[in-house]
Amino acid sequence: MVCKTLPICAALLTGGLVPLAQAQSRSEVYEMAQARSAQVCPDDTDERTRPGVKAQSVKALWKLGERGYTLCPDLKLAASAPVAWYAAEGVFAWNPRVRGAVTLLAAKVNVLTHSDDFPTRTVVWRADGDVAQGVTAPPFQRRPAATAAR
Repeated sequence: MVCKTLPICAALLTGGLVPLAQAQSRSEVYEMAQARSAQVCPDDTDERTRPGVKAQSVKALWKLGERGYTLCPDLKLAASAPVAWYAAEGVFAWNPRVRGAVTLLAAKVNVLTHSDDFPTRTVVWRADGDVAQGVTAPPFQRRPAATAAR
């Protein structure tokens, strides 16, 4: 990963992220969300992560950042249930290989950041946007710290 702005580079070097409320521009908000994904998500690559981050509004990314939540591409999610919210980990995940998953992710993030009523358990959504009852999401595992750099 290449840092393009001093606050983000400094935050990454010190092991933390500058609060999103201090972001100077829209591009910094998106870059900070990308940086958080690079630190947390095992399936993170620019090609996989960027569409999911870019599909979000700046306001939604601020809200997620304030709560320490992350957007993660996850290749383990089934095509029939391509988006999940991992409450314990504070991660929204989507399968970037599934057509429409980014749009579904953006819709679910938008609803939850506007209501500020995040589920307290893992929730999986079917491709049609309905909650997938009886479906178990594969467990989310954080990226090991040693491999967090792209």
